[in-house]
Amino acid sequence: MPNVYPTRPARLDFGGNGARGPSIDPLRKGSTFRRRIQVENLDLTGLEIRMSVKEDYEDTAELFFSTGNTSPSPYITIDPVDGLWFDLEMPASATVNVDAGAEDVWPRRKRYVYDLELVDGSEVYAFLYGEFWVVDEITIES
Repeated sequence: MPNVYPTRPARLDFGGNGARGPSIDPLRKGSTFRRRIQVENLDLTGLEIRMSVKEDYEDTAELFFSTGNTSPSPYITIDPVDGLWFDLEMPASATVNVDAGAEDVWPRRKRYVYDLELVDGSEVYAFLYGEFWVVDEITIES
């Protein structure tokens, strides 16, 4: 049975301060970033997944996650058994270079926007979108 893709993208909040609070922790600068996204009624096997994280819509991507990327870049891994989840992953050696802002507040953090697409051959489907937060680190190896 072929996949039936959503006609409208879902919204997922990566650590924003929405009415219900954060649903997924933000990227913490200098720490390993790994977030699992579970899907229902959709087999991700064989799809390309890509996600851009930008300060604003017109900007160049601060981060680009993709099933085509390999470590140590940000990358996406799809469940190899059933295709029912995917992981967004980025090693600490790469998150240390992400801009977390320069405000003199605690915790220092920066808001980005993102969208995530599923690519099935020549078809591209908007899947998720929302805010993506990066929080600065305090403990730095000396």
